[in-house]
Amino acid sequence: MRYIDHKIKGILISACIVASASVHAELVSISKATQVAQTFFNAAYQEVVPAPKLVANGRHLTTNRLLNPFYVFNHKRGGYVIVSADNKAFPILAYSTKRNFNRDQLSATEQKLLKKYAMEIELVRFDSRIPVRANASWNNINGKIGEILTAPYSQSSLLDYPIERREAIEEADRTGQQILMPTAIEFDLYDPDNYRSLNVEELLIAEGDSTQSDFEVPFQFFERFVKEINKERDASAISEGVAQTKPTVNALGGAHYELRFGEEIETMILYALDGSTLMRQILRDSNKVNLDLSQLPHGYYVAMVLLKSGQLSGIKLAR
Repeated sequence: MRYIDHKIKGILISACIVASASVHAELVSISKATQVAQTFFNAAYQEVVPAPKLVANGRHLTTNRLLNPFYVFNHKRGGYVIVSADNKAFPILAYSTKRNFNRDQLSATEQKLLKKYAMEIELVRFDSRIPVRANASWNNINGKIGEILTAPYSQSSLLDYPIERREAIEEADRTGQQILMPTAIEFDLYDPDNYRSLNVEELLIAEGDSTQSDFEVPFQFFERFVKEINKERDASAISEGVAQTKPTVNALGGAHYELRFGEEIETMILYALDGSTLMRQILRDSNKVNLDLSQLPHGYYVAMVLLKSGQLSGIKLAR
């Protein structure tokens, strides 16, 4: 399983279903997430209750701090729910009917799970496969919420995961009076045989130490990378000849842009600020992407670029 389906057939099929792509891959707006949270709390408390309060969006957990991975809502009766910000992920990621969400009081396990959700949601946006179970959940949100409340792990069985992960989630559930999903998505994002020689375990384990838990901070490598770039911003490469991935943005005039990177690009997705997908380009053997925003309304747009190394970069562009 890979980030991008590189087969020509897959590309052609994707091109043919552009008109219906929004059904399979759309960011979830705050208003939509609020509706889902309201529906959840009504079902959880078995009565119509006051509207929940948005208290977090998880943006600080993503690599570029540009797009929300999820929304966290508290309810004054003492519960919380985390709703995915993309319909390629499962709608409900975690919840409690006993306690409110407080970012400053999260355990290490809870923090790492939230970062894992953010990583999965950020990367699944670049995956061309259709998430059948996630789509079905969004299309039947009442049924999915009922399932989450009565059999929370049926959407992603704990039995499918390593014992260390199951024990960590079960401990967090017991001590925190909450339910935490082991994953935000329904399929693996990496396939070393078809994509590159880095699998998900290697990504999640800091410094390549295989003895560490796969709950290690997913973006720790990215954060180290950013620190190195800040230290050596005038250098053409970082340690051991690894190409610098900080982009060069050239404004060519007339709302045309050229984005250049220090390595090959896999794909680029252009988003409007409301989260809608405007453009998708799959590239081959190129370290640059050209964008024409001249036909778009005036305003700001976000280009999310997935590099061949697996790194993500986000660029805010003006029209």
